[in-house]
Amino acid sequence: MTDADSDITRHAQLVALAARWLKRDHPLVITEMTAWESPDALGWKSSESTTLVECKASRADFLADAKKFFREHPEYGMGDRPSTKHRF
Repeated sequence: MTDADSDITRHAQLVALAARWLKRDHPLVITEMTAWESPDALGWKSSESTTLVECKASRADFLADAKKFFREHPEYGMGDRPSTKHRF
């Protein structure tokens, strides 16, 4: 198994963990959603309350995420409040 394969496997495990965590108090959870921001896991508590989770399997992936357009310009990303970071 290559490092890239290992990162893909680890990422899938992290997404599954995030989904289980969200399902504790979010009736609707979607993973690997394709949208303008493409979150790894997204849970809805109500029409006004959602939680978005991004999973990072490597330091390089984490550092690359900071360069995304939505990180540099959060007003164009999903949500309207500052995020709380949950690490998995």
